[in-house]
Amino acid sequence: MAPARVRPFAAKWYGFAVTRRRPAVKGVDYWATARVADGFQTELAGLACPADWQAFGTTLLGATHAGARLVTYDDPRRGQHRLAVFREGQLDAALFIAPEPLGVARAFVAAALAEATNEADGLRLLAGRPAPAASIAAKRSAPASKSA
Repeated sequence: MAPARVRPFAAKWYGFAVTRRRPAVKGVDYWATARVADGFQTELAGLACPADWQAFGTTLLGATHAGARLVTYDDPRRGQHRLAVFREGQLDAALFIAPEPLGVARAFVAAALAEATNEADGLRLLAGRPAPAASIAAKRSAPASKSA
C-alpha cells in the first residue's frame, strides 16, 4: 500500500450554493454536492479568486438563461459576494462567497427552494439566516395602517 500524503488546503475563498438543478461546477479546486429536498447544495473552495465573481456565479448557477432575474450583494472590501437567481418569481439558486468559511444557515437557505420565496425576499435570503423571531413577532403584532 502506498503511503498517504496530507497537506493543508490553503483556500483563498469559500462558497455555498443551493440550486434546483445539479450545478455545472467547473474550474473550482474543491467542491462537494449533496441532494436536498428540492434541489442540491454545494460546498466550494478555491485556491485563487475568479476575476469576475458575478460571471462566475451566473455560470455556476445557470443564470445565463433567458428569464433569470438576479438579486446581488457585493462587498469587495470584505471579499463577500452573494447572488440569488429567480425564475418565474421563485428562487432558482443562490450562491454565497467569502474569504473565510461561511456562517450561512444552510438549512434555511436550502429550505427557500421549497418555499414561496420571491424576488422581494431576495435580500433577506442573501443575509443567509432567518430574521430574528422578535422582529417577525413585532411585524405580526403591529397595527395595520389605515387609509384615509
